[in-house]
Amino acid sequence: MPVLNTEGSSVTVNSWQDFIDAAGDTSVGKIVIGVDLKAANNKVSFQNDKVVAFNGHSIDMASRYMNTNNYQINFVDASINSTGSAMLRSSSNAVIIFSGIGSLTGTILDTNNIYTNLNFTNANYVTQNTSSTPTIRFQGSSGGDLSIKDSTITDSSRSFYYSSTSDSISKNINIDNSTIKSTYPSGTSNYFISTYGTYAQTGMILKITNNSNVNVDKTNQGDFNAPIYLFGTNTKIILSTNSKFTVNNPNGAAITESGVGSIFDVSDEGTELNVSRSGTADYNNAVIRFAWTGEMTFDIKNHAKVSINQNGTVNTYGIRMYGGGNNISVSNGAEFDCINNSTSWGPGIGDNDGQGIYYAGGGSSNSFKLSGTDSQVLISANNGPAISSLSRIDMTAGDGTSFVARGYYPGNAIFYSTNILNFNMGVPRYFDFMNTASIGTGTGGTLFNCSDTSQFSHGNIPLSVWLSTSNVQKSPTKSWKYVNATYSGVNFNKFTTTSSDADFKEFLVNNSGLSKLGRMTANTAPAQVKNAPDQPTNADSYVWVPTLMPAENNAYRPSYDNEVYAEVQLTYPDGTTKTATGTSVQNQKYYEYSTSTIDGAIKIPISSLGSSKKYLEPGTKIKILKLWRNDPDYNSINAIKTDMSNTKYNQYKEQTVIDKTPPDPVVIKNNVKMISQWSKKLEGTGEPGTSLSWKIVHHNGSADTVYPNATTVDSNGNWKINNISGIVNDDKIIVYLTDKDANTTPFSETIFHDATFLPATVVSVGGTNTLSLDVTENLDFGIIPAYTPVIKSPASKEFNVAVNDDRDPSHVNGWKLMARASNFKSGQREISSDDLGLELNGNNNIINITNTDSLIREQQSTDDYRGSTILDLINGPQKIKLRSNGVDYPGKYTSTVTWTATDSL
Repeated sequence: MPVLNTEGSSVTVNSWQDFIDAAGDTSVGKIVIGVDLKAANNKVSFQNDKVVAFNGHSIDMASRYMNTNNYQINFVDASINSTGSAMLRSSSNAVIIFSGIGSLTGTILDTNNIYTNLNFTNANYVTQNTSSTPTIRFQGSSGGDLSIKDSTITDSSRSFYYSSTSDSISKNINIDNSTIKSTYPSGTSNYFISTYGTYAQTGMILKITNNSNVNVDKTNQGDFNAPIYLFGTNTKIILSTNSKFTVNNPNGAAITESGVGSIFDVSDEGTELNVSRSGTADYNNAVIRFAWTGEMTFDIKNHAKVSINQNGTVNTYGIRMYGGGNNISVSNGAEFDCINNSTSWGPGIGDNDGQGIYYAGGGSSNSFKLSGTDSQVLISANNGPAISSLSRIDMTAGDGTSFVARGYYPGNAIFYSTNILNFNMGVPRYFDFMNTASIGTGTGGTLFNCSDTSQFSHGNIPLSVWLSTSNVQKSPTKSWKYVNATYSGVNFNKFTTTSSDADFKEFLVNNSGLSKLGRMTANTAPAQVKNAPDQPTNADSYVWVPTLMPAENNAYRPSYDNEVYAEVQLTYPDGTTKTATGTSVQNQKYYEYSTSTIDGAIKIPISSLGSSKKYLEPGTKIKILKLWRNDPDYNSINAIKTDMSNTKYNQYKEQTVIDKTPPDPVVIKNNVKMISQWSKKLEGTGEPGTSLSWKIVHHNGSADTVYPNATTVDSNGNWKINNISGIVNDDKIIVYLTDKDANTTPFSETIFHDATFLPATVVSVGGTNTLSLDVTENLDFGIIPAYTPVIKSPASKEFNVAVNDDRDPSHVNGWKLMARASNFKSGQREISSDDLGLELNGNNNIINITNTDSLIREQQSTDDYRGSTILDLINGPQKIKLRSNGVDYPGKYTSTVTWTATDSL
């Protein structure tokens, strides 16, 4: 894939001399390597622009080189091994291009007083170099650019790029839409990019842009040394447009930059800088070191992210900026983390003292600026102050920002200036300043150390404070809804405030302003709302709204009891709406039948929305109208309201209640519980429109016989299964329904969310090829009183009668059920059934049971239906009632009812 268009013929070379000849032939525009070549007596000298295509072959340069002179040479798919001097040299204004896929072993380019541009374009190359000579080197008055565009470089060189060029010579490295991994597993003097160590020369511009990903992991020990080592005035490191730059030094500084006017610029959404160091090398070698000169800027902006980690035991720093006029700026939604995990020696404010950020060397004032809504800073020092400066320091934390600073400094402060500390803080989204030396024993540690003319201010904020003698990890010493103040004096021991809170003023008076604090924090950020873990269903009796409280940077914690409030609207399928307000709770059981809990959520029972139903209705839409915190009253001036149009805080997408409730079990006609193995059909009722399936569970262990979607329940709720076959005694038939939402009646009782689903209907198969009866015996009516105008209707009694038709198909007739009752007797008295009798009574259907057979029920369908039929004369509990004729003498009267079931002839 050449990137250079050349004129001239194409020639294939099969020997070193052929290569020399073709390079010198100006009529040749393209050289194709035909075999593996090894350099011999002379060097190759190009005399015009050319493309060199390796075509799967390689060149062993030995101690020879190729001279590109001042031409443009494009190496395609190059595989070159150089064991002596550099494989390439050039004259002024040469352009060297590598494209395709290849491997370069040894030194690639070594120029002295010659201007050359080296390019990797559309390239995928491996570079290897164990020599102490850099893989790419510019010396003297030489210059030129290194460009890596749309390429992948895997580098295992001791030293990839070095420049020691004279002042005013251009030195640019442009990495554009490329991936680079540069590692070297051994040694102590390895680097990716390094310049000559004087800060007076013209500095380099290193640009990493357009989705590039550069990863460097090399050890470079010694004072100032680092895998990225850039010196010179107006040096620039520019990282932008969704690019990633990761640098690690296992034993020393990761990045060193020096020179007046130097800038380290990290910008744009998706752009990330991750820098780390470890080991025990020179204590001045911070993770990022701005050395020698002062007047340097570290600028993180436009939603970029920076993470700095000091992981070694040596008491060094996250960032060290020497001299005056230095500035760290975090703005426009950027995120900046600086973590120092140093553990050795004692904390302090100068060299060797474990600060998060250290402004060293004195000089004019330095600054740390945080501005722009949602810009975030986290500075954490495990064994020293968060920030210390040997000169004046000016700090700002603007409205809507988040600033977390932690340090460990017993008996002293985490913000430390040997001079003036001016700190202007508006109304931040969140801030938390904490000296972790304050654990409730001894004097602990404080927050600010500064001179008398220093000043600190904050806007109107809900403030919590801890005295340095308290445990800063536990509940605050004092909290106030909203206060503002300006502090001054030594360690901010004086104050002025316009807050009307008398307790706040009294506290500051009694505790010398801020001078005795070990921690102070405020959170003005709006609460966040998210969707519940499960979509709401019609098996839910509650609306769940998980709510979170913003904490440091992008961290959130579950809201506490009564900390966050929400107004919820339900829009029902018919278009009507209801609203309800709820407050956050902790560790609530998530559904009635669940052992899990949901932490930090608003739980609203649907009963609070005026619903008479137990569960949410399918198709109901749930929307959060309002979310707020800090005051139960949404209209209070103290309420911190969430902008529901901001998706960062409102992550609740309108929910629609889905149908997860299966159809109720079917009801078998005549309440049949058992059928004969000769039965041909079943029928009954169920949810209209559902699909009915059934299966035979064979008692002998054979696989179930399943009849899916056998029929559909009609609009009146009726269904019928015809032509049943293959059932024998002790089998079971399970009948179940599936609705339009694929919800199926379960085979066993099932709990889901807040509901219990009843199991599918089961009909047993059994019997003895007979027609038989099950009858309730011994209906005791007790003492029957004598008839009076008041006592007219003696009590009734429930009973059961079931006809069990288990006959084989040879019995083609149905059956009929008959009943007769003997006269009532009490002692020697016998009462005629005309005077005292029995009746089946209910539902406007009365059958008298007399001393002659009366027809109770008749069944004509034994040919296709056999089984147990429970008498359903009045569609409820069957009752036999004494007729109200009454008796002349009270007493305990008895009668015998004879039931018979016979063929219906």
